[in-house]
Amino acid sequence: TTTTTTTTTTTTTSTAKIAYVISITGCPAANKTPTAVVDGPAVLAYSIQRLKSKYAYDLIAMVHPNATHCTSHLPLFGYTIMERDLGFDRMTLKNRHNYRKYIRYDGCCGELEFLKLEAYTLVQYDVVLHLDTDLLILQPMDGIVDAMIGNDTSGIDVLHKDRLLPPSQEIHFLFTRDYVQMSRWTNITSKFAVQGGFFALKPNIRLYRRLIHTIQRGDFNMRSGWNSKQYGGYYGAPQVQGMLSYFYGEHFKQGGAVELNPCVYNSMVSFPPHTKDGRCRYYANEPAAIAPADKNAGTTTVDDTVDDSVVSHRKCQSCSNMTMSELHSTHYTVCYKPWACPRHKFFGQLCKDTHKAWFTMRRELELSWGQELPTTDHGWNQNTTLGYCKNQRSTGYIPMKLPTTTDVRVSVR
Repeated sequence: TTTTTTTTTTTTTSTAKIAYVISITGCPAANKTPTAVVDGPAVLAYSIQRLKSKYAYDLIAMVHPNATHCTSHLPLFGYTIMERDLGFDRMTLKNRHNYRKYIRYDGCCGELEFLKLEAYTLVQYDVVLHLDTDLLILQPMDGIVDAMIGNDTSGIDVLHKDRLLPPSQEIHFLFTRDYVQMSRWTNITSKFAVQGGFFALKPNIRLYRRLIHTIQRGDFNMRSGWNSKQYGGYYGAPQVQGMLSYFYGEHFKQGGAVELNPCVYNSMVSFPPHTKDGRCRYYANEPAAIAPADKNAGTTTVDDTVDDSVVSHRKCQSCSNMTMSELHSTHYTVCYKPWACPRHKFFGQLCKDTHKAWFTMRRELELSWGQELPTTDHGWNQNTTLGYCKNQRSTGYIPMKLPTTTDVRVSVR
């Protein structure tokens, strides 16, 4: 049977061409639930399709040759499959400081995580947003596209407003940093990891070649980071997260990179707004403490061990105190994946709310496929999981079933 997919979107007229891109680097083990290639991509695609945007867009799945046999269903969700290999051979990399080893064994996917860089080659699009599949889009990304094609930053929440580019300079890269990990080596936030789960870019072949050349030089040291400049000290440092931070921080300083507020975009939600030694997590060189009389006010609490000599009246922003209406996208990392069916009593309300949003969108999508919903007698955390978790562990998750109808229509409000 030939299965076709019809996606209905509502957009206003715009000449800009936009792509939302995911990367699939491999297939789940035979004894594992294939959530990374089924449930995650399906709900992510629906979260985009359900929103009204003034920009027309395509959904692209960049699939490594290792993953072609487990991704043929992705067009059911609206994705166009592009088979892509890496732009380099690991064994030809210069092996300074044993880089070939570190690139293979650090991070989630070894060197295959660099498949994300293939987004720079999609020059048929004006703007590409690369997303991990454990992510949910909650509001239209029009503000990001406006900023990148028209230098209009009024529609985005920028973290360091004092570092905004002059109007004459184009924005080429919008991203968030990983303030959950920070760095074991430095408090300089500009050397923290680029969070690889969400970033927007303008495709550019010349820039792509420079990125590949940076990798091929292999100038990474596990003790001092990229080019010994302390871009490292965190998970994924030899790969995309550390390399992009180094590249835009050192080689492409005038490259139009702008950091977004991680409480709004790519929100990982649940982590303290201040560090253990009393600094604002997002402004790591500044004290996080507030005046003692103000300790229970505002958006932060203060560690009692903080010396009063570093007291500052400026509060630290707390991502966990945001509301769902304020988030533009959320990334299921600190709060765990919804399909892990975690024990929500250990998380704050916003973690629970983001999980419920994921399960709600899954339910809407499956209803559009004409599928039956799970019964309510599973009984575990029904209000959040909507019956998709039989117990509080990943083995209790009820995985998606692919649609069996020959004509799948995703209706967008």
